[in-house]
Amino acid sequence: MEDENEDLQELENGDNVFFQYHEALREKKFKDADELLDRVLAEIEDPNRKKEEFVRNFYLRHKYGDTSAFRELEEYTENIENDDEKKSHGFFYLSLIYNQANNYPKAVELATKALELTNKNEQKAYCISRISDYHLENENTKESLDVIIKHIDNINEKQPKVTLYRALANYYKKTENKLLESIAYQKALELTPNNTYLLFDAAYNYSETEQDLKDLGLLFYKKLLGFDSKFQSALNNIGVAYKNLGLEIKSIEHYKKAFEFKNSLAASNIAYQLIHLGFIEEAEDYLKKAEEFENPHENVFEATSSIKTKITKEKEEEEKILNKANKKFRFFNHFGNAVFTSKKIDFKISNNWHYGEIPITISKNENLIEFSWENGEEKHSISGVLTNNSISATYKKPKKNIYSYSAENRYTYRDVKGFGYLVSNQKITFIFEFESKIIELNFYEK
Repeated sequence: MEDENEDLQELENGDNVFFQYHEALREKKFKDADELLDRVLAEIEDPNRKKEEFVRNFYLRHKYGDTSAFRELEEYTENIENDDEKKSHGFFYLSLIYNQANNYPKAVELATKALELTNKNEQKAYCISRISDYHLENENTKESLDVIIKHIDNINEKQPKVTLYRALANYYKKTENKLLESIAYQKALELTPNNTYLLFDAAYNYSETEQDLKDLGLLFYKKLLGFDSKFQSALNNIGVAYKNLGLEIKSIEHYKKAFEFKNSLAASNIAYQLIHLGFIEEAEDYLKKAEEFENPHENVFEATSSIKTKITKEKEEEEKILNKANKKFRFFNHFGNAVFTSKKIDFKISNNWHYGEIPITISKNENLIEFSWENGEEKHSISGVLTNNSISATYKKPKKNIYSYSAENRYTYRDVKGFGYLVSNQKITFIFEFESKIIELNFYEK
């Protein structure tokens, strides 16, 4: 089942037929469950959802230990005629059972049949997601990714598309690519922007990337807390994000809020932070008392002033960080479209590419691509790897050596990691972060 944002209804009594049905299954009262199934189906208005629930009953009975359910599901599915949607559901749930029995080829075969039969995008997305999982569990990473990328451009309904982006996130989680996992969550959030669980996953993973995108983590935690100010794990984690970005007062503030909601991890974080440096409120208490003493030392007033100055500076720094994060946020929206697609842009390598008025030289060898240009005596170059329409790039950025005494060492070069994507066959854009500043480069074919 997809884990959406709305809370599951708490069923505190046995009056709800869905509750009774699942309780009967859990207690292995399969005869009672069959009788309750008719009432469950009567509650469901969507005809296709009704079909699925009927077929899923076989799977649930099998899951809870009914030894006859698997054989019945196979026979039932085999005998379905003139109803491709119901047959698709049958193959789908049979694939789950075969996968649990470690029959990987049969699981893929049945889920593929289910995919081919259905015309419903929601069912297609579930089938694609499962096929990807089956391949991934059996270390066939190429097939796992390919099946999602092959279909993702053809499914544009909101919820099915979210399912596919979450399947991509799962793929990149298991293949340990935090950046693309984070971008997959971000793409899902374009369609369900109030999903706090997706916001948390995006925030957490951006904070953990090798590319040092803690500012994006902060941005997503702030978005999440805008929807749910009592999300204790997010309160604690945004405290970590603030600390990692050097904003200690903000960090302590959010640890304390998380602790108010009984987050024990926040308590340990407060302890470590206080030991290191965070005695702001405690310091203010001491200083206020000291001001009442006779002839207080001038340092008392300087310390009071320094606290106010630090608070102001942190506020200004937070604004700069979030402005920078928003630029990355907008960039990765487009970067996600460029990497998660099967529709590759065919661009020409010609002598007409420019950066502003500066000519660009481009060379390409399979998926390796290089850009070079000169700005006066400065020599610039970007090398990268093309994946679909995206580029993982390294910018060899020149920096003038003011103490140079010869042409040979007039410039030093820094390798700056970044990203790019093909906007069209006549435009390529890049983003890099160098010395806490965002560098955006746009190349055009004139």
